Amino acid sequence: MKLIRFIKSKTFILNIVLLLVLGVAIGYIVDSYLESYTKHAKTIVVPNLSGLSIVEASERLDSLKLGYEVIDSSEFNPKVIPGGIVDQYPEKLSLVKEDREIKLTVNPLSPRKVTIPDFTDRTKRRAIYDLESMGLQVGELIYKPNLAKDVVLDILYEGKTVQPGELIAKGSTIDLVLGQGLSYEKVAIPYLIELSLDEAKEKILSSSMNIGVVLYDDDVIDSTAAFVYKQNPSPSNSGNGYLGGAIDLWLTQSQNKINHDTLFYRAPADSIK
Repeated sequence: MKLIRFIKSKTFILNIVLLLVLGVAIGYIVDSYLESYTKHAKTIVVPNLSGLSIVEASERLDSLKLGYEVIDSSEFNPKVIPGGIVDQYPEKLSLVKEDREIKLTVNPLSPRKVTIPDFTDRTKRRAIYDLESMGLQVGELIYKPNLAKDVVLDILYEGKTVQPGELIAKGSTIDLVLGQGLSYEKVAIPYLIELSLDEAKEKILSSSMNIGVVLYDDDVIDSTAAFVYKQNPSPSNSGNGYLGGAIDLWLTQSQNKINHDTLFYRAPADSIK
């Protein structure tokens, strides 16, 4: 009976109310603290920093209350200003919280250089492979009278002979001087339709020819997504091309411009190694 009277007493009821109020207050305080500590529901959209200088990127991130860490790039990118942002993590449009540190990959201030070995007497294929492996670009194939067909006679940088041991910046374009072989020897013209510019260049060089004029249609928005829909001279397996001759290319992003009547060239042209 005493227990029942105590439960019904004002003192017991008041204590229960105080405990409930205290519990609610503690829960609110803890929730508010955790929300403040974790910045719950307060996210920031990471901006696109590609191509910006460190100063520009720093100002952009500071305005958003974000930090950053700089990481040197391992390779020089000629399409980005020296010292410019090449890559970032988290990526653009990612959602992060305040004070998040964005890792920035920065373009070196200048291209790294490589030592040029002696390319004399290497085959064309080997020389192209070695140059590209060193981070260099292969430019024009220049043929001169010599019985050793497609054998390197000289390599040129900006029109001048490169001596073994010279340092050349990565990304530079090197021209190859090659033996012509028998006089007036002709080569097959490769089929390049629907290839990207890089793929077409690789196939043209392997056929001992050069890229001529490259024309992009007005519909091309992204040059990396464009492909060849026309070439001059036309593909031929009958040996109508000359060593070192040029092939002009037209590129588009529209499949409607492909002339599928020319597909009969594909089989014989692709059989050429």
